Amino acid sequence: MTTTPKPVHFLLLIYVCLKTLVLAQDENQFIYNGFQGANLHLDGLAQIHPNGLLQLTDTSVLRTGHAFYQLPIKFNDSLPQTLSFSTNFVFVMVPEYPDVSGHGIAFTISPSTNFTGAFESEYLGLLNPTNNGLASNHLLAIELDTIKNRGFNDIDNNHVGIDVNNLTSNDSAPASYYSSSEGKNKTLKLISGNPIQVWIDYDGMESLLNVTLAPIPSPKPNRPLLSTHIDLSPILLDPMYVGFSSSTGATATNHYILGWSFNKSGKAQSIEISKLPPFPHQRKPRGKPGISILVSLVTTIIILIIIIFGVVCCVRRKKYEEIQEDWEQEYGPQRFSYKDLYKATKGFQSTELLGAGGFGKVYRGVLPSSKELIAVKKISHDSKQGMREFVAEIVSMGRLRHRNLVRLLGYCRRKGELLLVYDYMPNGSLDKKKYEEIQEDWEQEYGPQRFSYKDLYKATKGFQSTELLGVGGFGKVYRGVLPSSKELIAVKKISHDSRQGMREFVAEIVSMGRLRHRNLVRLLGYCRRKGELLLVYDYMPNGSLDKFLFGSEQELNWVQRYQILRGVASALQYLHEEWEQVVLHRDVKASNVLLDADLNGRLGDFGLARLYDHGENLETTNVVGTLGYLAPEFSRTGQATTSTDVYSFGAFMLEVACGRKPIETRRLPEERVLIDWVIENWKQGAILETSDPRLRGEYLKEEMELVLKLGLFCSHTNAAVRPSMRQVVQYLDGDALFPNDILLDIVGISTLGVRNEASPEFVSFPSSVLKGFHDSASSSLLHSGR
Repeated sequence: MTTTPKPVHFLLLIYVCLKTLVLAQDENQFIYNGFQGANLHLDGLAQIHPNGLLQLTDTSVLRTGHAFYQLPIKFNDSLPQTLSFSTNFVFVMVPEYPDVSGHGIAFTISPSTNFTGAFESEYLGLLNPTNNGLASNHLLAIELDTIKNRGFNDIDNNHVGIDVNNLTSNDSAPASYYSSSEGKNKTLKLISGNPIQVWIDYDGMESLLNVTLAPIPSPKPNRPLLSTHIDLSPILLDPMYVGFSSSTGATATNHYILGWSFNKSGKAQSIEISKLPPFPHQRKPRGKPGISILVSLVTTIIILIIIIFGVVCCVRRKKYEEIQEDWEQEYGPQRFSYKDLYKATKGFQSTELLGAGGFGKVYRGVLPSSKELIAVKKISHDSKQGMREFVAEIVSMGRLRHRNLVRLLGYCRRKGELLLVYDYMPNGSLDKKKYEEIQEDWEQEYGPQRFSYKDLYKATKGFQSTELLGVGGFGKVYRGVLPSSKELIAVKKISHDSRQGMREFVAEIVSMGRLRHRNLVRLLGYCRRKGELLLVYDYMPNGSLDKFLFGSEQELNWVQRYQILRGVASALQYLHEEWEQVVLHRDVKASNVLLDADLNGRLGDFGLARLYDHGENLETTNVVGTLGYLAPEFSRTGQATTSTDVYSFGAFMLEVACGRKPIETRRLPEERVLIDWVIENWKQGAILETSDPRLRGEYLKEEMELVLKLGLFCSHTNAAVRPSMRQVVQYLDGDALFPNDILLDIVGISTLGVRNEASPEFVSFPSSVLKGFHDSASSSLLHSGR
């Protein structure tokens, strides 16, 4: 049997469904034309007046106020369109004083209505310095900001901004609205005391946020003030709260909201302007507005001037305050005022410092009254025996008179300082003569530190022979330990008697002062004194390479030798191509390559170095260098180039590989010139026979053959044929293949072919060119630079 539902039940079901729909709709949209009976969560200074006016802040300084819709809004489910929302509200800002305001209002969407810990002022009651900018805030704010804060990159003190998790706006613009009748934007003054309406619309499908302003009663302009593409899906959670936040700073403003409409699922309803509650306008100040402020300001300034004057007087009194005790009346020397001594020494400036000793510092001075030159010894109570020595010196010297004693003219005592005044000795102490130095204007231009001669003298134990590391063409090199840092150093001491002392000293400072490369000996600093020039280097504990190749030092294996060649080649490439100027070393040889603690090779001794700008024409110079390392064209023209350094490096490569110097006159005639001997063995197919016997054949044949042939290649008589140092490095590092078409035809029609890195063309040279290898060494016999 079928039961027919009663009509009353059916009507009840319809009512429940409609009520549920209405409630759901109310949760997502609302409108307040005034806030009487509004369902809002208020905190801070926020309150609703009986006439329905919502006030966020009053004239209290450094305070906040919040007003949020009581129920959460469901923003973020799986569909983009559900993120869309629309709201509009009317606000008014009434400052306590004209043109002086608090910080503003922000329409806010937040995951919570609890803003405990939020700061007032520029933080608008929303964030604080700790959480400002955190992605975990999930905060969107449209700020109506009336204070320019440089920390948040505010554009001015009257702007609208879009803030996401941060009070630094994603987008902002000066407050204005578009007038369609005038066809332009017109400025709005946020703190004008007049009501302004704001429309905020977000399209979730387009990810477009629009903010529009207009004064009451103007309609909504057809152009927004701000229009920004922004994806709010990571920001808006489900659910969120909507409302307003406001703050005041050192000055206050009454912030009011007159009406508010919001819709989560469509366009917000229009606010009925006629129904909005009235608000209190700015009170006109009685009488002259600035009188009370001006009186307070003047009074404060006068008090500050009195305080400052008193402090200055106290400071001046303390500055020149002295101490005097009964025992001081017994002694003869004059008592000077501290004020006179302070002025005499220009406030004990460092420019007047004559020296420092165990008991204090000594300053030069000129007495203000008599213009007499004096020396003032300033002893602090911190000195180990300050007071005792001070008293002893007054007692012992106060009445002494002798032509060979420094006369004590007088003294002074003040809290924390003891001072003795002597005759001024213009030539200083004897030890200054011992350690006297020279310094000229040009020395200020260069980078290395200037060491005191006294420190270098102590570091090398007075340049004793026990500390001597070696002797070169320009002077002696000593081992030293700096007294302060205990750092090991090497000191090259060059006398003015050396043939090119001063000029080479300057050259080395200029060229080495700013050079930085792991395979160059680092110049730490320098010193000059009468008759002596000194250069200070990193100490190389293993000395120079030639001692290992030709002396009784430990033997170097092939791996170590090959690594040294690569390092020196890299250093020369840096000097020729990679530094700010072209540096020509002009003296590459084993004795000028030093070995550090790990037996890495470092090129040193820049005494013959020359600097040129890249692309500059090189000048002709005197022919200097070392026998066996000079390129033949340098001997003829006196013009050093990067190719002359390459030639020297070629001789150096053969020196390292063969364990022989370029020229050894005590050998058999056919073996005296190293280049000739290597070529002859190459012709006979026995080039590896020229390798250093001390290696006992323990090397990679490919590497040994490469080094020997590359050494000959670098030593070619024709400078245009020689490779650059960049190519040499590429060959040694295996980044480029060494040309296999270097052939020697020993039958009669010999050719030398080279495939240059810069050109794919195969260049052939007749047998007569081979003579270049022979002539280069022979011509070097005619010239010696040291």
